[in-house]
Amino acid sequence: MTTDAWNEDTQDHDLAIETHAGHFESISAEIVGLFHTAHDALDAVDDLETRDILRRSLDCDKREFEVARDTVQREIDRLALMGTLRGTEPTRDDGRDTLLQNSALTDQIIGQARLSKEGLDEQGENLKAMQNRLKAIEDRMPGLRGVLTKITMRENRDNLIVGVVIALLVMVLIVYKLGW
Repeated sequence: MTTDAWNEDTQDHDLAIETHAGHFESISAEIVGLFHTAHDALDAVDDLETRDILRRSLDCDKREFEVARDTVQREIDRLALMGTLRGTEPTRDDGRDTLLQNSALTDQIIGQARLSKEGLDEQGENLKAMQNRLKAIEDRMPGLRGVLTKITMRENRDNLIVGVVIALLVMVLIVYKLGW
């Protein structure tokens, strides 16, 4: 690939990333604005219990959106970094430029790794919080565990029955096709 073709391909890639990143940022800002509007609209709800439930649900949805938004932003950053990697051509100098480029890219990769770790830590905290909320609900309603166990057992039994019926029908079909 010639240098001109290489540079043109890299510029097209960088332009596409910038365009998508711009759209993503504007859509994210609009969604955050909608969350704020919805949060403000909750004040109009008269029933305090309903308002509290809706507020917790809205906060949970907002946290999930923020995690998803951060994940997409990290992916955009990764693509931009990969574009930087694609855009570097090997040079035939004494190696200093290559060493500096490698050092800069290593710093960017370490930064991305830190962001990924922070995102994973945040997701872990969110999962622990959800687990604690489910545990609190279970503690408030001790009969709920029994009902859920019965539902699960019934589903397992139904799945077993369906599996046995399908297996028998397949065996009958094979016997019929083979003409035994």
